Amino acid sequence: MDEVKQSRQCFHRGAQVTLRGRYMLQDGREFACRTVDISAEAIAILGATRGEIGERVVAYLDELGRIEGTIVRHFGECFTIEPQVSAIKREWLNFAIGRLVKEHGTRAARRGFAQEVDAAA
Repeated sequence: MDEVKQSRQCFHRGAQVTLRGRYMLQDGREFACRTVDISAEAIAILGATRGEIGERVVAYLDELGRIEGTIVRHFGECFTIEPQVSAIKREWLNFAIGRLVKEHGTRAARRGFAQEVDAAA
């Protein structure tokens, strides 16, 4: 089983929805990215570079906005952040992710974004 599939197993409530965005590491460097899996508890991100485990990250994701978090693990070319959000924002994230899945479906949400991010990364 490859690392991305293994990573998806830890997102028991996550959705395989791809959203474009950008992320900024603690040192101020900013990179284009896309999500691989997303839930209110963890977000798997593919970008040009991975920060260090424990490093603070600010992600700006299309349709979700700004999310601050901490890098908790690496897998393949990706990293996972644990969002540092209030209970209200976590509830909103659950609602927003569910809405995205319903509106776009996981396959529709993934279409076209990977090529743009890969070209930008």
